[in-house]
Amino acid sequence: MINPYIILAAVLFWVASVVGAGWYEHHQGAIAEDAKWQAREITEQAQASQQILTAENAARTAEAASAQAVAQAQLQFQKELKDEQAKTSAALHAVNVGTLRLHDPGASSVQTSCHPTTKAGTDSTGASSSSDGYLSKQADRFLLDLTSEADDLAQRLNECEVILQKDRKY
Repeated sequence: MINPYIILAAVLFWVASVVGAGWYEHHQGAIAEDAKWQAREITEQAQASQQILTAENAARTAEAASAQAVAQAQLQFQKELKDEQAKTSAALHAVNVGTLRLHDPGASSVQTSCHPTTKAGTDSTGASSSSDGYLSKQADRFLLDLTSEADDLAQRLNECEVILQKDRKY
């Protein structure tokens, strides 16, 4: 008769081989799946890195273009400011020399001084009381300085506005 222990051993061996084969196949499948997953992950990371690099380069290019536009605008405004300052300086020099006098077209021939006028056209304090509407040198200088400051402020405000517009453009 056949020994029941041999049959039991054969069945246990067969069960062990089926379990071992299943375990081996399971791990081989997991390893293969991990390899596929890792390859897909590496590809996706490489694509994402390339997209990030492209976006960073585009941002750097736009930032450089914006900085260049702002720098050009600043240079242009500095040049215009120097030109305005040169014009004001020339006008002040002309006032000091006497070749430029500002005129008030609204000035009337009414005497503005409380002092009586002499025949030479000056009052008793020595101030000119001419009725031709021209302003004094001090008033000319003051008005030229004031307009120069106003022009400077307007120029700087315009510069800020242009810089903001150029900065928002990019």
